[in-house]
Amino acid sequence: MYRNPKNIKQEIKLFFFYLVDLGIVAGCVMGSVYLAKLMPISPMMKFAFYVLSFVVGVWMCVRTPNHPKERNILMVYYLVRMDRNRYHEVEFKRNKRGKIEV
Repeated sequence: MYRNPKNIKQEIKLFFFYLVDLGIVAGCVMGSVYLAKLMPISPMMKFAFYVLSFVVGVWMCVRTPNHPKERNILMVYYLVRMDRNRYHEVEFKRNKRGKIEV
C-alpha cells in the first residue's frame, strides 16, 4: 500500500547543488559573459569578472541560519521589494521566564 509523502515539494539534488542553485549560478555566469562582451576589457579582467560572477552566484544560493528555508537571492528580492514608507512593528513574545524574544 502506498502512502502519501509528507512533503511533496522536493528539490532535485545534483552532487552538492540543488537544481535551482545550479540554474542560479549558470544564470549569473551567462549574464557576466553577455556583459563582458559589451565592455572593452582585457581577457584577464574578463576571467576575473567570470570568477566574481560565479562567487556571487554561489552566494545567492546560500541559505543563512536566520532563514534556513530561503536562499539569499530571495532575501535580496525582499530587500528590493520592501515598502520603506510603511512601519512594520516587530512582534515580541515573552517566554516562560518573562524574557522577551523576537
